[in-house]
Amino acid sequence: MDFKDMTVGEFARGIGAELPVAGGGSAAALSGAYGAALVSMVSRKTISNNKYTNVKHRFQEVDRQCAVLRESLLDDIQNDIDSFRKYKTALALPKVTQEESAVRNAAMQNGLKAAVQTPLEVAEKSVKALALCREAIEKGNRNAGPDALVGALLLRAAILGAVYNIRINVKTITDEPYRREMLNRAKDLEKTAIRQEAEILSLLPELTHTK
Repeated sequence: MDFKDMTVGEFARGIGAELPVAGGGSAAALSGAYGAALVSMVSRKTISNNKYTNVKHRFQEVDRQCAVLRESLLDDIQNDIDSFRKYKTALALPKVTQEESAVRNAAMQNGLKAAVQTPLEVAEKSVKALALCREAIEKGNRNAGPDALVGALLLRAAILGAVYNIRINVKTITDEPYRREMLNRAKDLEKTAIRQEAEILSLLPELTHTK
């Protein structure tokens, strides 16, 4: 079964039971998918409210983009699991001879790069969704502000979770230019997420400021 087709309970219990493949990376992808879904919900609440007819067409596009991001992030749950399996398969290769060791090391490096690529994509997609979330809070239905805020927090969690996975997985990659590039991209994504979150929180003082 594709992990995205599990029920919410099945997936949560699977992670809690220490399944050998589902972990933080797949949970980050799911968090991003939920965040994008909430931005879609806010968009639809904006579209259906006559007070927001001037932005109706724009939020139809926001909804469309978030639906695409949501489905892609759901696919990344399985992609993250598959990349982990690829690395685990490489680890199990024989290493008795020099030739076997070389084949194993190459397979491990490819597996590690796959394990970096998926969280990178999760972070990039979630950053796009977070920008749309900011727009939804700024211009969309104000009554849906709490929903949008939860979406923003889920997307921030997805981005930072993915960034930390990148940093862990690049540690043993021997391709130094690739490693530096991934670390730099991860750093930029982290900075963007933190900045966007701060901007979003400032747009909802009634929710984020306690008296």
